[in-house]
Amino acid sequence: DAAKILIEDDDIDGAIAVLETAERRAIATREQRVWRGGQDRRRMLALCEHLRWARMMRDKSLATFSMTKDTASVLPLMEKKGNSSRGVNRSADVNPEALRLSMSALRSLDSTLRDDAGDATCAVAQAQIHLFQGNFGKARDVLQRCLHANPDDADINAALAELLVNMRQQAPKKVDATSVVSACAAALRVDPTARAPLNTLWELADNDEISGNVVQKLLLEALASCVEEQPLNCHAWVMLATMLSGWRALDGLLRRSKAT
Repeated sequence: DAAKILIEDDDIDGAIAVLETAERRAIATREQRVWRGGQDRRRMLALCEHLRWARMMRDKSLATFSMTKDTASVLPLMEKKGNSSRGVNRSADVNPEALRLSMSALRSLDSTLRDDAGDATCAVAQAQIHLFQGNFGKARDVLQRCLHANPDDADINAALAELLVNMRQQAPKKVDATSVVSACAAALRVDPTARAPLNTLWELADNDEISGNVVQKLLLEALASCVEEQPLNCHAWVMLATMLSGWRALDGLLRRSKAT
């Protein structure tokens, strides 16, 4: 309760100190596995440590990291396209405090996920840190394990789809288009209104690697479901109108901040 009050007051360091003290006492008295509240405490500690690290990254490393293009992104600390993993590691060397905080958060999140492998919030947080370290493979493994334990979570499905898209941008030969399409399809089954998977399918609609009209058919069905759920979604309506009419000039509307 004390930690929650400190979080509400935006005192993340204070909340972490309170939670760490409670955890040390629980370990000393061997109560950490007996009381269910111990798992909740460790989860809160892990997410607070991640938040502290993420804030530092946003404040001090904006030259290297930024939000992805889609504001609905669930992996907001994804590496910019064109940056190499070496660049990520150099950034970590320049900012040892960020590296220290990331490793501390990583350990706490790993402990939490051992208690609950299907915790989507913690899995996405851990994937962000692996991406900061330039390790796309570990980020993918974390998300896939969580997805196996929690297949119906919208955030995990969307995060995995976004990760595969970014991995494909970084190294096209390592991630085939079919894997990306499958991940996007899974994300849209859980949340038909998810914008990032829709945009990805839109970009892949004319991809020569995928035979037949697989992507077009999937995208058409996804857009129909999206406008049913969100009748005022201008973005989805323009995409749907473009597909049905074949009038590619409508593409320009998709690049505007407000479609009319």
